[in-house]
Amino acid sequence: MWNEYPNLVLQVADLHREATEIYFQVVWPQQATAGYAQTLYGYMHRVFGFIDTFSAYWKGTDEKQSPRMVDFMDKYLGANRRAHSIAVQIWRHKLVHTALPRNLFDSANGKTVHYLIQWHGNQMTPQQPHYTIVPFGGDEVFNVACLALIEDLQRATMAYVADLEASTTLQTNAASFAKELAIYTLRTI
Repeated sequence: MWNEYPNLVLQVADLHREATEIYFQVVWPQQATAGYAQTLYGYMHRVFGFIDTFSAYWKGTDEKQSPRMVDFMDKYLGANRRAHSIAVQIWRHKLVHTALPRNLFDSANGKTVHYLIQWHGNQMTPQQPHYTIVPFGGDEVFNVACLALIEDLQRATMAYVADLEASTTLQTNAASFAKELAIYTLRTI
C-alpha cells in the first residue's frame, strides 16, 4: 500500500494549525490595517495543492487534473459540483498560473462569477456564508472562508484515508500514482 499518506495527513493538520495561529495571533489583531492577502493566497494555494495531490492518489494518475479534482471534492467535500468547479478554476488555476485569483465568465448563464475570500467564517455575512454562490447585481459571487475550507480539507482527507484503508482498489490507485511520482526525472527544457 502507498505509505506516504500519513505524512500528507500530518501536513494538512499542520496547515490548519499554522493558518489558525496566523489568523488569531497576527491577522485578527491587525485586521483594520493589514489584510495579509499574500499569506491568505498562499494558504489557498496550499489547500488546492493538497486537493490536487489527494485526488491524484485517489484516481491513480495526475491526468485530467480539473475534472479529477472536482470529482474528488464532490465525493469528499460534499456534492456541490458547480461550486467545486468554480473553486478549482479560481483558486487553483487562476491563482497558480496568473499570481492572482480572477473572476470567471459563465457562458452557460451569461454571468460573471466574482470571488470573495475571507480568512474566517466570522467575517462572512449571513447573506454570503462560506462556500456559497450568491447573486451579485446581474452576476454572482463565490464566497470562501479560508480557515473553514482548511477544516473542510481536513474532513475530506480523513474520509479519503478511511476509504483508502478499506479499499484495495484505492490502495492500487494510490500505489500507481506513488510509483509515477517516484520516477520523475529532470528534463532539459
